[in-house]
Amino acid sequence: MPRPAYLTFPLVLGALLTTLPVRAQTEPPPNPPGSAAASPPPASPAAPPPAAAPPPAAQAATTPPLPSAPPPTMTTTPGELSPLPPPEEKPPIYKETWFWALVGVVVLTATMITIGLASQGPSTPSTDLGNMRAF
Repeated sequence: MPRPAYLTFPLVLGALLTTLPVRAQTEPPPNPPGSAAASPPPASPAAPPPAAAPPPAAQAATTPPLPSAPPPTMTTTPGELSPLPPPEEKPPIYKETWFWALVGVVVLTATMITIGLASQGPSTPSTDLGNMRAF
């Protein structure tokens, strides 16, 4: 027996909500007040164009080798555990997008079930006998 439309709609809506794209931040965060970082001055229109860069093969031949990093120093004695970093602060659950999507699906499902149950009609047959037993 096929499912009624009012029962399949929440399933379709849930599937659509899980496939929505997530937007990434495209702009750098603003500088905090009092920071020394300043934006570079705009280039003047009369400045000559920069010289063409040499081909990558020529760049690889002219770059000096990278200096090796110093070996890591031990901050604890052997057998001791180093202190843990502070835990990340997570936003409250009600500020998460998936939480509100889940709440919407639950409310929509409850509404559709209520409408489906309310539209079934009376429980007694519409005859002269009503709900009396025949035998």
